[in-house]
Amino acid sequence: MSCFKQCPGGNKFPNLSDVPVVNPCEGFGYRAPFRREVPFKLVFVTQWYNEKVEIEKRLLLSYYHFDGTIEMKDLDRQMPFLKRIKLENIKLQDLFVGNKLYILGRHLVILDYGDGITREYCTPLCERAFLLVRPEAVANLPCIIQRLEKCFRIVYAKMARMTKEMAYELSKPDEGEEFHLKSIHSLSGKVVVAFFLMTEKAMEKLKNLVGEDLDPQECLLKNHQCLRALYGHDKMMNGFYYSDTPECVIKVDRRAGIILGDIVASGFEITGLGVFWLNKKEAEEFYEIYKRIYVESEYWEMVDELSIGPCMAVELALKNDQQSDPVDYFRQCTGPPDPDLARKVRPQTLRARHGLTKAQNAIHCTDLPEDAIPEIEYFLVILDRRAHGIKNVTGNMNSTC
Repeated sequence: MSCFKQCPGGNKFPNLSDVPVVNPCEGFGYRAPFRREVPFKLVFVTQWYNEKVEIEKRLLLSYYHFDGTIEMKDLDRQMPFLKRIKLENIKLQDLFVGNKLYILGRHLVILDYGDGITREYCTPLCERAFLLVRPEAVANLPCIIQRLEKCFRIVYAKMARMTKEMAYELSKPDEGEEFHLKSIHSLSGKVVVAFFLMTEKAMEKLKNLVGEDLDPQECLLKNHQCLRALYGHDKMMNGFYYSDTPECVIKVDRRAGIILGDIVASGFEITGLGVFWLNKKEAEEFYEIYKRIYVESEYWEMVDELSIGPCMAVELALKNDQQSDPVDYFRQCTGPPDPDLARKVRPQTLRARHGLTKAQNAIHCTDLPEDAIPEIEYFLVILDRRAHGIKNVTGNMNSTC
């Protein structure tokens, strides 16, 4: 089914069959950047924090693109740390400053480029951009994320409630316009979603994807596939705000939009959202209540999987309260923990459609109603406070995760 048909808030636009179809991230007249050949070796300065002995170690990581191998050198002792080896989980697109890598049980943070050749090649590929989804477009979040994932790496995302001060700052470009005060009112106290994005020529691609004109009707005439043409209402409530952005450090899986689309299609609405990268200690902390339920090997596989890559925590609520127990209903939608079993007995469930193995089953869901609030608060309050020193503000806290 088309993504646009799944999103009830999308605009109804006329038949534009005579308008040529373009890549929504590139637009009309877009010139693709010159593709430079990947250097023989890319070098990065990384840091590994050894929690057992509480020491930090600086390592020089070398990546050989032609065969996908890596090697590491201890910069403090000037000695080899890891002989050249091929690791399937280390890809070229994962190598950028601020990212976290999981290498043979160790979490490494990329601090800087190791030489001028690496810096010259990687810097243009890592341009950042910021996108804010305004309240009038939040209902179409799964479809918006699917579009973003086709063009960008989502390095951070957060759903929050806009304060009056933030609304005033965001509406400053509208000063002097007759709708300036209405613009502030349309944002203040409303739920918005912020995305930090990364790709080559990120701002140019984001302008093409969102639409350069503030008026959705003008966007509709120039590029009927852009987000403002699809989900904007008028010049004031046009659905989106974008700008340049500083460094970011978190990456996210490119199936998130599709999975969220399936969840919303099952009758849920998104009331809170955040992207996190857990270390092993935090993953153990979160899964502590499951330690006695699963056998030891399965438990540690779950911990390793949660700490290896990004995690998008989502707070959900039933749209029409058609089920007395939303936690139990979401468990039914999710399916058995083993995707292979789910594909046999409940092939339409989320894990059957998106899971790979019992550890890589795509989704964690709350098992018991009394666990819903603590699990939501662990991600959207405790971890968010640790990462940013602030309390995350979400929608309803009386819903399931």
